[in-house]
Amino acid sequence: MTVDVMGFLLAGTYTSLGVVKAMDNDSFIQLGASLIVGGVLGYGAYLNSRDPPRPLFQLSTELLLAATAASAFYNSYTYTEDLSNQIDIDDFLGRVDSRKITIKIPDIKRVIE
Repeated sequence: MTVDVMGFLLAGTYTSLGVVKAMDNDSFIQLGASLIVGGVLGYGAYLNSRDPPRPLFQLSTELLLAATAASAFYNSYTYTEDLSNQIDIDDFLGRVDSRKITIKIPDIKRVIE
């Protein structure tokens, strides 16, 4: 019988890092969520270790976790409309003015206060 070592390693790593982060933030909700998701990943690794292997449960859980993390990252960026915080890449690359790419840099001092 084969054992899905990478699956169990992923589940253990996610659970342990989630517990450490939850204790750092004093968040019982994050602690519960980390334990639940780590347990579900561990169950998926168990299903993948059985004969015949069933990787769809673990794969769907990992994709759901990746989508949740990506949506949290995508929605966390704040835009500022202040023109002094913009970098014009065309100035650095010497391109024409018809195609401009600008990157807005948030004001960190304003976010911290």
